[in-house]
Amino acid sequence: MFGASWRYCKWRSRGTEDIGIIRRISGEEFENLHKNLTSSGFQCIRGNLPKELYEDYLNENLAVRHVLEGRFVPEMELKLEKEELVKLYLLFGGYPKYYVAIEDFGLQGQTAEEIVNALFLAKDAPLEDEVNGILSQEFGGRSGIYYSILESIASGNNTLSSIAGSLNTPVTSITRQANELKDLFEIIELEMPYEGKRGAYRIRHPLLESWFSQIYRNYSDYSARKPEFVRSVKNNLNAFYGKRFERAAAEFLSPALALTEAKRQWGKIPGGKRARTPTK
Repeated sequence: MFGASWRYCKWRSRGTEDIGIIRRISGEEFENLHKNLTSSGFQCIRGNLPKELYEDYLNENLAVRHVLEGRFVPEMELKLEKEELVKLYLLFGGYPKYYVAIEDFGLQGQTAEEIVNALFLAKDAPLEDEVNGILSQEFGGRSGIYYSILESIASGNNTLSSIAGSLNTPVTSITRQANELKDLFEIIELEMPYEGKRGAYRIRHPLLESWFSQIYRNYSDYSARKPEFVRSVKNNLNAFYGKRFERAAAEFLSPALALTEAKRQWGKIPGGKRARTPTK
């Protein structure tokens, strides 16, 4: 009857602020829900035509509110669940290109997993060569050692010594390339702790980090779109969201809390006391 691009809705009682998540529903299901609400004494503030409510509001990520006739509360609010929007930011950061691609390929309202599948994992996906294209422009014919360093960092090695160790090469043989990745290409950065001098390398662009942690080392499986590989990428998305969430939280909370900076802390805290072993 209507399209099924709207994925989630949220029930909010304004009297108690209780929220419950309802599964994805189609336009036809919304029409049935709307009829049930109106027959139970609710009225929609936006109007009374379910097709228009669905297409003009819910499909545009705008809220639809129902209230009991003649009363302000309790009120129900239906709108797009913001969790998927957060996931997209964790995947694409603040790079407009990928949000434009979501619109260009008609993926509005899809879940983050569905968008990743459509743009990167499906056969002949429109952005399947995105990372190779970005890096070939940056590196030209010198990609080998840069790719190896980026893969090592994406795998969890965050110091020059650990990166060199994973590549079975002396630290001196990668120092120049690591500095170029940081200062010339600006693909990695050296994160410093709140206190202390031992920094940790990390990849700045979330899409590059995801690509090097999962696809680069298994590129033949990716090219062949082996079902088990595609499943593993999708299954690992939640772990990637968790890895990037701390950075995103610091990015948004710093200005909101008027912080001059927000940093992590690792290793020994200067001036800190050693933890004591509990005794009976």
